[in-house]
Amino acid sequence: MKPIIKFNNGDGAILCNKCSVIIKSNLTKDEFKGKTGLVYCNNCLYKLVYEYKTKYNIGFTSTEIKEIISEFPYFNKEEFHNALTSITCQMRDNQLIIYHCDVLTAIKCGMENRKMTILEFD
Repeated sequence: MKPIIKFNNGDGAILCNKCSVIIKSNLTKDEFKGKTGLVYCNNCLYKLVYEYKTKYNIGFTSTEIKEIISEFPYFNKEEFHNALTSITCQMRDNQLIIYHCDVLTAIKCGMENRKMTILEFD
């Protein structure tokens, strides 16, 4: 999936691939070339994570995490994995289960190519 980039009077904007709301405007050179992880607005990203069919209601297995992040072509996996350090999780049937809220935060960090903020820690 590639980001939707539109231009209006020379100004570029990235639109959500689901609902077409503007995610970001005043694009950088890399974003003009489509090399950005931004493909969903916050509302659509929230729905994607919380409505994703998982084996366990409480969260994601490692396989399910790999599946969901495959939707993001220009995704910073290092920032994604950094955001998943020091989180609370559960073990079920010898599988590590990562809560939806932590997956959501990690995806945002990977999409936006940034570190997790202090306010995002649980």
